[in-house]
Amino acid sequence: YTHLGLALNSLGNFEDAMDAFQTALVINAENPETYNTMGKVFRARGKKSEAIDAFQKAVEIDPGYIDACHNLGGELLKRNQTEEAVFVFKRLLDLKPDTIATLNRLGKALLFLGRIPEAIKTFKKCIQADPENAQAYQNLGAAFELTGNQDEASDAFQKAILFASDSAEAHH
Repeated sequence: YTHLGLALNSLGNFEDAMDAFQTALVINAENPETYNTMGKVFRARGKKSEAIDAFQKAVEIDPGYIDACHNLGGELLKRNQTEEAVFVFKRLLDLKPDTIATLNRLGKALLFLGRIPEAIKTFKKCIQADPENAQAYQNLGAAFELTGNQDEASDAFQKAILFASDSAEAHH
């Protein structure tokens, strides 16, 4: 029923998709995959609060469910619930250290909170895990800019351009 709900949603039938998800939950109310999938559908439909609730339920059921944790952290970050996002991203890294996307998102969240030294350390760890990650270099450059360290910022932006020459943000 979870997969049926996903298929129905992809056909544009949101109401029947939700009915299928609810049937899946009647059969197994503790299925984190159903909640995570519902969260993705809510997110795609612009229902951000419902998406967060569904992702949170998936994580409550299975705190080690990487995809649900990643989805929850991303939605919290988008909703400016940055402290909560940091908590989720750190928990994710406890489960799966050196995950590049999570390191990058954690660094951005720390940057938003003004925790610049932590953000720089996190971006450097991301770059250590993926030395050609243009986005991590871009974010590192932005962090160095905030500290007033223009030389380090310039070096990071140049590396971002090296690995993503079409990045307008890095060129800017």
